[in-house]
Amino acid sequence: MRILLRFLSFCSLWLISYAAIAGNTFATQRLQRMASHMTNIPFEKLEKGINNSYTHNGYPINIRVNQWNEVEHIGYTYFTEEQRTVMPSPIYDFIERYTLDLDLPNEISAIERMRIDHFIIEIGSLQDLHKLDTNYSMRVYSSQFKRYRVCWSLEDKQVLSLLFDMDYQVLSGCDAIELESNFLRKARRFKRPADTPLMPLPYELDKCTDNYYIEEGSNYIISAIRNDLFYFKDSTGVWSLLCNSSKPYWSAFNMMLSPDSIGKFTIDVNFDKYGYQTELFTIPACDLVLMAKMMGCTPYFAVKTRTQNSIKGTLFMPNPDQGYCHMLTVEIPIDIMNARKGVIQGRLFVYVPLHNISDHYFEFQNIPHRKRKK
Repeated sequence: MRILLRFLSFCSLWLISYAAIAGNTFATQRLQRMASHMTNIPFEKLEKGINNSYTHNGYPINIRVNQWNEVEHIGYTYFTEEQRTVMPSPIYDFIERYTLDLDLPNEISAIERMRIDHFIIEIGSLQDLHKLDTNYSMRVYSSQFKRYRVCWSLEDKQVLSLLFDMDYQVLSGCDAIELESNFLRKARRFKRPADTPLMPLPYELDKCTDNYYIEEGSNYIISAIRNDLFYFKDSTGVWSLLCNSSKPYWSAFNMMLSPDSIGKFTIDVNFDKYGYQTELFTIPACDLVLMAKMMGCTPYFAVKTRTQNSIKGTLFMPNPDQGYCHMLTVEIPIDIMNARKGVIQGRLFVYVPLHNISDHYFEFQNIPHRKRKK
């Protein structure tokens, strides 16, 4: 009988532990802290997707659970799904979460937190947010990498205006250390969506009489940091992205900028973390580019130096809507270009803040302005 009781006790503990493991977790520490003050909501049992049947202080709240069973958003409900779809922006989650968080217990007063975070109410009050409906028109103004101004009007009269920096630590509710951890988790579990479409070939190729074609993109900060792609027509007349050691510069751009696979290239990433810590992970080069694009970043590449055996350069992945840039310095062996498979060595810095950096800071003297090399 005693053995049976022990067995039943063990099973009960195991089931409790299993239930805890099987329940939802939280995407960020801030969301977990917020949830701890909202004990009437069973966060661990919420279904995937949007949960909007709960309230706080009498106001409806919006909770979203992602595919990994993580609560990734908690906030007051101000914006409709139609608004989010028609005009995607990071401000929706931020304003909903930030204003709810201000109403929850904290060691620092709401006014002091807003002062620290540079969150300014120019017109109206936060209570006005709860009055918004489809009669109000909303406009979002932004200066790239700098700040947002969000304004609401009723009958051409502005009733509410919010101003805040494009500071991703504030927008996400995470400090630098947690952002690095979240990026690493995202990179390690990233899987290319099955319905990811291939990049279409440039329509200009139909008229091109040469065997090479440059699809000109744009530049970032200086003209040497670009996102051009380079195409080649083979002997059968078929066009594809160039990857050949006879044109290492062009090939390096394609290898580092294409979200589609042009070969089995992987990057051994030395992930540079806060406090002089590093961590290693490996990811296909095209998956890193696709992941960056899905995060809202626009990749650019620049060649720094070339030796007989390798090309060194930097992949810049700025996010103009969230005020940061990921930067990956790479060394690409030239001999892997012909083989269309091999390992690239890289060192990665993530979420480098740009909202408070002067444009004159970026004086990349080590990347000279040069004509396109092949």
